Amino acid sequence: MDLPFSDSSAWPTLLVCGAARRHVTVALSGDGGDETFGGYRRYRYDLMESRLRFAPSSFCRLAGRLYPKVDWLPRPMRLKRTLQNLGLPREEAYFRSVSALLPEEVRLLCAPIRDGLRDPFEDLRLLYHDSKATTHMDRILDVDLKSYLTGDILTKVDRCSMAKSLEVRSPLLDKKIVEFAASMPSSYKLDVRSGKKLLRAAFEPWLGREWMERPKQGFSIPLADWLRGPLKRRREEAVNGSLARELFDARVLERWSREHDSGVRDRSEALWAVLVLDLWQERWGRSP
Repeated sequence: MDLPFSDSSAWPTLLVCGAARRHVTVALSGDGGDETFGGYRRYRYDLMESRLRFAPSSFCRLAGRLYPKVDWLPRPMRLKRTLQNLGLPREEAYFRSVSALLPEEVRLLCAPIRDGLRDPFEDLRLLYHDSKATTHMDRILDVDLKSYLTGDILTKVDRCSMAKSLEVRSPLLDKKIVEFAASMPSSYKLDVRSGKKLLRAAFEPWLGREWMERPKQGFSIPLADWLRGPLKRRREEAVNGSLARELFDARVLERWSREHDSGVRDRSEALWAVLVLDLWQERWGRSP
């Protein structure tokens, strides 16, 4: 990747590109469809959360502090993040919902270099408030288009496909399509029950209802289990390595590792990021 890129879906993306290259030299992808037409579940969660914004924000902040963090419970019972979000402005709540680490966790983890840290949400706030969209939902779609899509998704697909000599084209990112989607009210794109409503309606005559109603399936790997199993030894080497000791609070990393191994908390995103950073430094960085 030529940089410490911690999106674990790069792994299956590389495998898919390799499989495709055995048959073709050019492939089409659906990248951009979720950001332009409201396909991600997190947009629907944001809509559902907005319907709960009738309680006083002070009460929600207090409840969010008191409610336990219980990752092992079914999703509907994991209310801590939702309660915390209801006590915040909508854009701040959204940023926290889609973040692998919250700002306070970043500050805690990066205590040795805290003085040089930027606010993790600073760039997202600028994009949100500079957006020309007139509604909250359209603004967060705009933010994701300009941050997550460009900095993560397109970077991942471009580098994984080029590594396999495969050309990938994204027709849904045609300028006219993106501008057309941006001109429509968000209600045409999604509601609390489904996303990409317009795309589904447009393609159903060709693909059929069965394809349109298939559950969304991302390029995920069983990261949490792998970090407890076959990748545990390498993960521990990274957590205890010289680079981690220089940049991160060792006690925090050790506690997060114990929480992850016991199943009390899913710390896979943070531990994977530390592992990737260690691997990158091992190959490209300076010697410890």
